[in-house]
Amino acid sequence: MNVSSCCLRPAALSQWVHSRISHANRKHKVIKLGFARPRPSLLEGIVKVTLPKTSIRLHRLLVGTWLNLLIEAITGQLLPVAHAAEPATTERVDANAPEAPTLERVLALAMSRAPELRISQSTVEASRSSLVGARLWPVQNPYVEVVATRGFGGLGQGTNLTGTAWLPFEISGQRGRRIDEAESLIGMKVADLERTRANVRAAAVRYWGRALVESARIQTLTQIETSAEAEAKAFRARRDVGDATERDAQLAEVERARHGVLIEEARATLDGAMGGLTRLTGRKWLVPQALKVHPPLKIENLRASIAAAQSPLVQAPRIESNFYAKVDARLARDATGPLSVIVTGGRGEVGETLLGAGLGWSFPTFRRFQGERARAQAEQQRSLFESGVIRKDIEMQLETIIREITSTRRALAVLENQALPAARAARQAAEGMFRFGKIDMLGLLVSRRDEALLQLSRLDLAEQEWNLAAVWAELTGEVPQ
Repeated sequence: MNVSSCCLRPAALSQWVHSRISHANRKHKVIKLGFARPRPSLLEGIVKVTLPKTSIRLHRLLVGTWLNLLIEAITGQLLPVAHAAEPATTERVDANAPEAPTLERVLALAMSRAPELRISQSTVEASRSSLVGARLWPVQNPYVEVVATRGFGGLGQGTNLTGTAWLPFEISGQRGRRIDEAESLIGMKVADLERTRANVRAAAVRYWGRALVESARIQTLTQIETSAEAEAKAFRARRDVGDATERDAQLAEVERARHGVLIEEARATLDGAMGGLTRLTGRKWLVPQALKVHPPLKIENLRASIAAAQSPLVQAPRIESNFYAKVDARLARDATGPLSVIVTGGRGEVGETLLGAGLGWSFPTFRRFQGERARAQAEQQRSLFESGVIRKDIEMQLETIIREITSTRRALAVLENQALPAARAARQAAEGMFRFGKIDMLGLLVSRRDEALLQLSRLDLAEQEWNLAAVWAELTGEVPQ
């Protein structure tokens, strides 16, 4: 082993130094040298060095100094290389790895990553540019006019040169009205953003509920298919030995295949729901697994009238009405023209200097933006009327949703407490009768199919509740709890 081979590893370097010292100790006399001051090195305390007897007295100080510098150089320069060459042991976490989803996590990511929401946010940012022009000083562009005249005949034969400058000042508060209009425009775009957020929340709830229900549906159908496949295999074996008919074997095979088709349909729907969640959140998710597939809705907390009044669909037309009111107020001030300061200077016919000043004013006698103001006032009334109509409509829809959720809960209670236990008992009785030869294979399959349909109906009720919750979120902007 040499220095070049061990300098990449501190442990190997220390072992090499000790081996060289031990080799020298076996040939020469051992002496002890102490460090003049504490230094971090491979050897601590007392270093054992061997030197020939003839050079101990003459070179003790020189050798000790040389050894200290050598060790310091090795440990100070080579060890960083060794640390840099050591392999990293930290595991890298893939940020794009599928994550176990929860509804709260999905909603949080959808509110920041949904494509339609990002587009709407960019519209809000673009509308803020309207404040740039609105906040300019109330001084319009100056106007300069230069006129040269010359008389012919008579006494006036000289040239008259006159220059006039107009500087208009807005003195009727137009700047303040422009700022109000620009801020109201931004508020209208923010209201559109809130409507987009409501749509994104509704889509996230709908996709989440669909994925949850279809995952449970696949689990239920897989259990039924496993049982049907085992029974089809048993009937094929009985048919081969003559203990069952071909008809019974084929009925068992059809039942197994039917559930296989239902599983593939559920998987297709699940893929669509997971794709929707990925589109809204910008990341992949694991298939959600939950023991309870019904949404945790508390009907007593749902208030249709309050939720309708606070709906973004109701607030947006009101904010739009306010915008048109600001437009009307700005037009009313713009009807009054600016006050112009006039400065005149020039040279007369005989070379005299001409100076003058004055004021200019435009009287709003005939043209006062009557058409534009009439349009703004009509749009204002239309927006208010639209807001009232939408509020009544949303309130009726929310009341209908509450009634539907109540009816769905009653149907679920009947299904779990009466229908499913009865279907389970009927299926068990049919299996017993079939074993004793009282009924044929078709009667057994009908009993099992009835129980399977009721189990799937429970999942259909859960999906209906999730859809109602999504509609509530779309109308109110809030996910019902």
